[in-house]
Amino acid sequence: MPEAVSAVGPVHGVLFLWTMAVLAITLTRRLLPLHHGAVVAIAALIPFGGLVSHRLVRRRLQAEA
Repeated sequence: MPEAVSAVGPVHGVLFLWTMAVLAITLTRRLLPLHHGAVVAIAALIPFGGLVSHRLVRRRLQAEA
């Protein structure tokens, strides 16, 4: 089991950093309001929080369409 953790852990960390970088770019380009960005960032810290942030972003995109 420690071998799996040592292999998957860094990948998980890189993906998390990539997510935060994409969020930062999205916020600096003002494609998402700051309070929605805060919700997405907090959701990234909570297990299965991505489901909440996905729904938030999807609703915003549907409202703009």
